[in-house]
Amino acid sequence: MEANNDPASSPRATKSSNKRKLDDLDQGDEDFEELVHTTFRRCVGDEHGEQPNYEDASKLFEKSLELQSPGQPPGPLLQASAMIVVIVLFRNLSDRNRSNTPDTLEKNIQLLTRIVGLDPPGSPGRDLTLHCLAICFGDRYRCSDSLDDLQERIRLLTEVLELRPRDHQLRATTLEDLAGALRIRYGHSSSADDLSKRLQLLTEALELCPPGNPDRASSLHNLASALSDRYDRSGSADDLEEQLQLLSEALKFDHQEIRIVQKL
Repeated sequence: MEANNDPASSPRATKSSNKRKLDDLDQGDEDFEELVHTTFRRCVGDEHGEQPNYEDASKLFEKSLELQSPGQPPGPLLQASAMIVVIVLFRNLSDRNRSNTPDTLEKNIQLLTRIVGLDPPGSPGRDLTLHCLAICFGDRYRCSDSLDDLQERIRLLTEVLELRPRDHQLRATTLEDLAGALRIRYGHSSSADDLSKRLQLLTEALELCPPGNPDRASSLHNLASALSDRYDRSGSADDLEEQLQLLSEALKFDHQEIRIVQKL
């Protein structure tokens, strides 16, 4: 079999070709719609291929926005390009080593806010857009200590939770995130309502992480921490006893992890 010496078939050449196509594509060309929908299918795992970066996703969104008829509800093209941005951002925001510079945060918040404005309540994917926006406000709060950013994070996560039923794969994560935000606000206000709501959220999160679930240990620790805060307020022996039970179970997970590491 002859070797394929065509440089255009190499991964590097293909990537460069895709870049040129994105930069030079006529916005009225049907090829643009195909590019958007192909990129979307790749993002959601329905098709193999190179994943877009943030810059590419933003370009697709801006061009789709220009093609959108004024005064009309977002069409399939704009909806698909908006979800590409959201998916790319969610992946970036899931990276613990992500950049949290003020400029990056502002850019992300502005772009996601625009997408939320195009995304009417009840539309598919709205929960993920709001979740990304909530992460950004949480990051900005950690930089600014602004209670307004914390309040907005809580508001957004509350709406996200309403959009994710009990069988949603990210409901437990949302419960934990909202409980974490309420824990921070409780540190400022000592509100009994925040503590009560936090306990309610973490109790459900633990129910969604049955024995054997890799996230159960962290859920046990979080609920035990909330019970410790309530014990500090009430002095209830029941809270202390339940806290000790949760920590005892969590300790078993910790010992299992230590044994696994020692075997490696």
